[in-house]
Amino acid sequence: MTSLFSILYVVHNEEQQDLPESAIEREQARLFKDGDRGAFDWFFNRYREPVYRFCYKHLKNEEAALDAVQESFLRLLGMRERLKPGQGVKNYLFTIALNYCYDVLRKEQFRKTGSLTPLVEDKGL
Repeated sequence: MTSLFSILYVVHNEEQQDLPESAIEREQARLFKDGDRGAFDWFFNRYREPVYRFCYKHLKNEEAALDAVQESFLRLLGMRERLKPGQGVKNYLFTIALNYCYDVLRKEQFRKTGSLTPLVEDKGL
């Protein structure tokens, strides 16, 4: 069964096939900033695999990388109003993903070292 979204998506893509790649991405970024769900889906379909590989390279864990992809796209969606015309969504997305990976690694490192409570109790504080 074919959904209306898939029909519109195919028609929209066929119209854009003659445009340079950067022009297509700029147009999708404009639509995304304006709240177009199809533009968000376009970015998700285009960058979910590269973002996954990027996160997996940093986290070395499949489940954590999948979580990072999901969180990165959710954060991108939440900050779409802050996108400036002409700035690439891809750059924002990978920056968000990198920062999320750093957060996960920091939390993991904290868990490995343990709590600060024993240090405070040893010092008599």
